[in-house]
Amino acid sequence: MSARWAGIAKLQEEMGELAAVLGKLHAYPDGNHPDGAGPLLDRLHDEMADVHAALTFFMLTNDLDSARLRARCDKKLATFFAWHQDEGMTGTK
Repeated sequence: MSARWAGIAKLQEEMGELAAVLGKLHAYPDGNHPDGAGPLLDRLHDEMADVHAALTFFMLTNDLDSARLRARCDKKLATFFAWHQDEGMTGTK
């Protein structure tokens, strides 16, 4: 464990697990993966929540600037929605 960056290993682990589920979902968009470990949508929710928790822990324990992170997040989110709209996609869930 890094003495300077508390939680960095856990954050990396959780991000890797999310990446694995996303890869499976990309290959099996109907959400039924043949590995038998359950619906990909359930796993997606779990891994996204785990990454969110790991990010929050990392931010808080390493005294990162939450206002700066929020401002960047808001800006990036607006960009993503603009791209989404430009591609003619509809709706958000």
